[in-house]
Amino acid sequence: MLKKIFIISACFFILSINSDFAYSANTWVDTTEQTYTTLWVVDLKTFNEYRYKITDQYLDLRNKFEVDWKIDQYIAARILLYAKEGLNYLPDSLSNKNYYNYLKSSIEKWVKYPENSSYFEEIATSIENYLEKTTIQKITWTVESYPSTWNAPLTVTLRWNVKDPTWTKLENYNYTWWINEWGKRKIIGNKIALTYIFREEWNFAVFLDVTSNHKNSLWYTDVLPFSSRANIVVKEKIASILLKVNSENLGQQEELKFLPEDAKYGLLFDATSSTPTSWSKFTKTEWDFWNGVTRTNTWPKNRKSKLLKRRWLYC
Repeated sequence: MLKKIFIISACFFILSINSDFAYSANTWVDTTEQTYTTLWVVDLKTFNEYRYKITDQYLDLRNKFEVDWKIDQYIAARILLYAKEGLNYLPDSLSNKNYYNYLKSSIEKWVKYPENSSYFEEIATSIENYLEKTTIQKITWTVESYPSTWNAPLTVTLRWNVKDPTWTKLENYNYTWWINEWGKRKIIGNKIALTYIFREEWNFAVFLDVTSNHKNSLWYTDVLPFSSRANIVVKEKIASILLKVNSENLGQQEELKFLPEDAKYGLLFDATSSTPTSWSKFTKTEWDFWNGVTRTNTWPKNRKSKLLKRRWLYC
């Protein structure tokens, strides 16, 4: 993957960044596929952070080399510094240290002989090996959202099955559910599972970031995080009329029955829980008591009626 980055044009480089944001409707998608060109919040203080930093510095080093045909010692020193820091976030392994030492010797050799352009390919290979071939585990996952599309307001239940390959226990603080709200990261939960209400019509992306608690001998996190996102399509709000009579919900029933003693004191008809369609509001209500009496008023108001001799009398 890294080799492809090294040979791409500037145009393709931009496209590779955008591809990190691609997702399919109704499907959770892993957003941590490694192109190392996007640094996510969940990647901070993990080996992925240094993958990104080294890749970023290498692209600068390559661009300067193609112009000057010699090493930029400052950039080379930055790559070596990030590689050394990144080693702290790798599992304890001799092979991992060897990949770092190979990168270190390649850069030091080029620094010593900056005019020798033949060393550039060796540095590129050593960087790729360090980023791609070092041994590190990653959190695995399956997550689903239900329902993923419906009319507003939409209540979504987000279910998970996340495993740390080291079998280290994941606490609530290891989970971060968030949405992108007008360009800002809004955290909506830090629990294992989540139920969230989307009240407005929109296409939302829900993100889940999971970090590990496993530490190596230096007490650094040595398991890669997991990050995914899902598309939640909230359709236009449908107008609903919710009618209660003396606090009893009509629901799908065609009629409600009350004793004459109840009706004698009047029945309270309440429709104030009704909701209009999106971006609109109720301006008036009309009550028809099926006895020739109708009343119209500005929303929201209740009406009280008395049932006498099986006729509706408005009062």
